[in-house]
Amino acid sequence: MPPGDLRQYAPTGLGLAAPLVVRPWDNLEDVLGRGDAYGVTQRTGDPILDAPINDATGGVIYFDSSIEPQRLSTVLSLLDVRSAVTGYAVYAAESADSAKDRYLAQIRIVDFRAMNLFGAVPDPGDAPWQQPIDIAGLIAAFIAAQKSIWGDGMSSALAGTLNGDGDWAREKLAFGFMVENAYNGVYRLWSRPWLVTK
Repeated sequence: MPPGDLRQYAPTGLGLAAPLVVRPWDNLEDVLGRGDAYGVTQRTGDPILDAPINDATGGVIYFDSSIEPQRLSTVLSLLDVRSAVTGYAVYAAESADSAKDRYLAQIRIVDFRAMNLFGAVPDPGDAPWQQPIDIAGLIAAFIAAQKSIWGDGMSSALAGTLNGDGDWAREKLAFGFMVENAYNGVYRLWSRPWLVTK
């Protein structure tokens, strides 16, 4: 999967090609049937099964556009997001049908060292991509940019983005954040409308 394909989610796990461990009492079926603690696990959509098997952190959060920077910083710290990293790539997409897609715009943030997860192995001489801001700054900038486009309340710019009726159900800006792969430093951030109802 190319890192810019935002229709797919990165698997969890280390993504290392470690040799299979064969214990003296194992037979071939035991070895092949045992989970690979060093590989990757594909997502199922089940929040319990999707928890990483070799990492304590991860997950998805949804938050309102009025979140205070300190609260967001606390959440990112709790999720073990590598906020200070400046060597990363960003892939972006915008929805043409936010009511169907359930997002307005999204970005995938990929730590330079995580490119091997996507089959893109940097040359040994390549230096990590250095961005002018760290991941925490990128997250704040994305949120600010989306607020400037869509407003921070129930703005007319959001009208109809989630099929609200403009009276009993009106759209308001919110966000989602996902740790796609904690070990490799792959994150996704998106803006989304939500319906405020009477």
